[in-house]
Amino acid sequence: MAGTLDVVVKFLTDTSSVTDAEKKVKGSTGSLAKWGKAAAGALGGVFAVREVGAWIDSAQEAQRVSAGLAKVFANAGDASGEWAKSAEKLADTMQRKTGIDDETIKGAQTILATFKPLAATAGDTGGAFERATKASADLAKSGFGDVSSASKQLLKALSDPEKGLGGLAKAGVKFTDVEKDQIKVMVAAGDTPIACRSLI
Repeated sequence: MAGTLDVVVKFLTDTSSVTDAEKKVKGSTGSLAKWGKAAAGALGGVFAVREVGAWIDSAQEAQRVSAGLAKVFANAGDASGEWAKSAEKLADTMQRKTGIDDETIKGAQTILATFKPLAATAGDTGGAFERATKASADLAKSGFGDVSSASKQLLKALSDPEKGLGGLAKAGVKFTDVEKDQIKVMVAAGDTPIACRSLI
């Protein structure tokens, strides 16, 4: 199937289509109106073919990103695939609300899901995974890198909350002294997952 699809994509985006269109236009005789119709038809066909090629490329990219997300969740313990479905649904919702491409959001989610305690909350509405995904988009919208770099910064912070405080502060996220002390106490007591929730 992949081999056939590659051939189709190559055919649809082949530059010889432009040459064929040019020949049709040059070969047309008669009134200017006829020539215009020939040009419009020939060029319209080329643009339509290129649009189909772009659409196929986009569909392949979407499949690749979704497969990567599902794989990371499976590695984190998502045996049923429900965490991945929840993440995809969240990405779709966020795309409509923020205008950020859902593949970009899924890319950030793939990074975040490598932290298993966080990935395990993906099915929880309003849970840590959802908040971390939204925080990545919010940081990017605020001018602190892109969604991917923001998710990496959050992942570092969530993996090591005490050290992560400094990194998040550089990215514009401020914590009060009381919040910092609470996070340190939780980490010292072995409550790292709870400390993580305090970061987002």
